[in-house]
Amino acid sequence: MKKLITQVTVTKINEMVEKDMVYGNELKYFLNEMLSRKGCLGATLKEMKKWNISLENQDQFNVYEANIFRGMGVTFKKYMSATFCLDLHYVTIEDFNGLVNACYLIKS
Repeated sequence: MKKLITQVTVTKINEMVEKDMVYGNELKYFLNEMLSRKGCLGATLKEMKKWNISLENQDQFNVYEANIFRGMGVTFKKYMSATFCLDLHYVTIEDFNGLVNACYLIKS
């Protein structure tokens, strides 16, 4: 059974964005990309559960090229990696819940 993204993770991301914490906007971007790929952008995890759609904790998706993603891939290599090659840019998330928690614990 695959591990899923939790409501606690989504709540932390929203709090990080609201408080303008480091990596908050990037994590929100990642979350929105994952939701979009499921056709659920704007939906809550509770709504998705009703529709029998899950959001897995491990994923790979295309992103725009940004140095901050490269830095996150180095800083949080246990949780994610970032690849940029010509016009193919993507991140591989090994543990999104862990990534969000690690970013949340940074004091800045």
